[in-house]
Amino acid sequence: AASDDLFVIDDFDEDDFSTAPAPNVARLPRAARGDAASPVFAKITVSDPKKHAEPSGGGAAGVIPGSGSYFSYLITTRLAGGGGEVRVRRRFRDVVTLADRLAAAHRGLFVPARPDKSVLEGQVMQRHDFVSQRCAALQRYLRRLAVHPIVGHSPDLRTFLTEPGAVPAFQGEPPRYW
Repeated sequence: AASDDLFVIDDFDEDDFSTAPAPNVARLPRAARGDAASPVFAKITVSDPKKHAEPSGGGAAGVIPGSGSYFSYLITTRLAGGGGEVRVRRRFRDVVTLADRLAAAHRGLFVPARPDKSVLEGQVMQRHDFVSQRCAALQRYLRRLAVHPIVGHSPDLRTFLTEPGAVPAFQGEPPRYW
C-alpha cells in the first residue's frame, strides 16, 4: 500500500536494510547529524504533465517516434516551517541534470537513483499510463532526495525545486535553463 508519509519507502522489503551498520554520527557533516535543522521540504508533488513540441534543430526529431516532443511536469514544493509553496515546471532532462550534479557533489555517499529513461519510452510518450507512471516515479525520487540527511539540504536540490530561472551547470558548461 502506498503512503503519503515522506519517511516511508514503500517499494523495499523490511529486510533490505537489516545488515547495514549504523552510521558513525561523529564523522557525518553537521547537516547530516541529529542536531541539523529539520527537513527543508515538507511535501513535494509532481503533477500536471504537459506535452511540448521540441524546438527546431532537436537532432533526432522525426527519426525516432516521439522524439519531436517532450513532457514537462509541475513540481509543487511546500517548504517546511511555513515557508510557503513553490511551483516550477521541469522536464525529465532536468531531472537527469540534477542527478548528475548531486552525484558529483556528493561522491562517496549513497544518493537515491533517478528513474530510468529507456528508448522505448520515447515511442509511447502519448500513452496516459506512461505519463502517470513517470509522474509517480519522479515524485518518489524527489521525495527520497528531500528526506536524505545530506542531499535534502543540498543547494542543487533547493534550486531545482524552487528556482524557475537559469541554473549554472557544471564548471565550464553553459547554464542550463530550468
